[in-house]
Amino acid sequence: MADNPRNWRRHPEAQTAALRAVLEDPEIGWAGALLYNERTGRLIDGHDRKRMVDPKTPIPVLIGSWSKRAERKR
Repeated sequence: MADNPRNWRRHPEAQTAALRAVLEDPEIGWAGALLYNERTGRLIDGHDRKRMVDPKTPIPVLIGSWSKRAERKR
């Protein structure tokens, strides 16, 4: 799953640390999903969450199919 090169979101370290703590909390964990565009083969949302886990860890992903033009609006 390739990252979207047009991803404009940049998270400060404090926000990344807070997100990691939530993901690792057994009472909360993955309360959301990544968003993947099967048409372009790119991740649209959830880049930071994807980087936080071991690549072998199953994670929830919503899959859609959008044109490149529609993907840029995300």
